[in-house]
Order: sequence, then C-alpha cells, then structure tokens
Amino acid sequence: MLEEKVRLEKSRIRKEIRERLSKLGEFERRNKSRILKEKLFRRSEFRDSRVVMFYLSMKDEVETRPMIEEALNMGKRICLPIVESGKEDMIVSEIRGLSKDIVRSDSGIDEPKETCPRITDTGQIDCVVVPGLAFDDKLNRLGRGKGYYDRFLKKIPASTPKIALAFQCQKVSELPATRDDIPVTVLITA
Repeated sequence: MLEEKVRLEKSRIRKEIRERLSKLGEFERRNKSRILKEKLFRRSEFRDSRVVMFYLSMKDEVETRPMIEEALNMGKRICLPIVESGKEDMIVSEIRGLSKDIVRSDSGIDEPKETCPRITDTGQIDCVVVPGLAFDDKLNRLGRGKGYYDRFLKKIPASTPKIALAFQCQKVSELPATRDDIPVTVLITA
C-alpha cells in the first residue's frame, strides 16, 4: 500500500517537473546550462577528479555536451552510460571525443559506440555527474523511473562524489524516497 502511494506521488512529481521544464525557453536553458557548467568546474570534487562520468543530456535537461568537451580538453577521462534494452544495469564506456565516439542508438538515444572501452571497475570513477528530473533539500533525486542510476550508484564507492546539475524549477521541498533511492552528494542549481 505504501509502495503504491510513493509510486503515484513520484509519478505526479515527474509530470509537474516535465511541465515546468517545458516552459523553459531555449535561451534560458542555454544560459543556465552555461552557469551550471561554470559552477561545476569550480567545485573541488570536479577539479580534483581524473575520471568523470557524465550523461548525454536530453532536450529538457541541463546541456552537458559543452561540459564534456571542455573536460576532455582539460585532459580528464570521460565516461558515459549505455542502457541496453531489456537489461537492468548500465554499461559505462570511456570516450575520447563526442564527434568520433558517439552514435545514435536504435532507440534514438545518443551513446558511446560499441568500440569504446568499457569501464568495469567503477572504483576508477572519481566523480559522477548524475541526471534527474527533481531534487529536494535533502539531496534526494527523482529520476525518470527506470532505476538505472540508483542501481549504478549502489555499485560505486560511497566516497565518490555524486553531483547533480539542475534548473531551479527542478527543485521541490520534499521527494518521497525509499531505501532503493540513492541521494546525490552535491546539488548545483541555476
């Protein structure tokens, strides 16, 4: 009964946040994404990292491609997730560049090519930039509902910084959270 109530509340919040995000104009999204990039790059957790896991942003998310390009130019090793259809866990692949290592999958999602090296030791990852639809003051995160990141974040060392980038409209006062939901360690908003 409680699980169903939590699931329904999460669904309601996802819908509300998607509506908020749809009202952000392209200029505002780009400008805030640039501000978030500057804030991320000033953080010691990011600056001191050698291997950073990013995500390739979707249309309604903070734009990560400029961040990935700059991080690569800084000499950081960059990893990106791959979600295989029908599988429960993500695969992590290292890329050398967006233009040469990214391909559009059959499901229409950009991801690393199969030829990119896989990262099997998640302990190598020094910092994870985590996507999400909503975040609260306790650093709880609400994803898109499939649980890929929660399962992945359980596999990395607890000391690995988990940084979320979000537009201010993605913040809520409180999110329903279960023991399977993994909070972030840092939330950066603009």
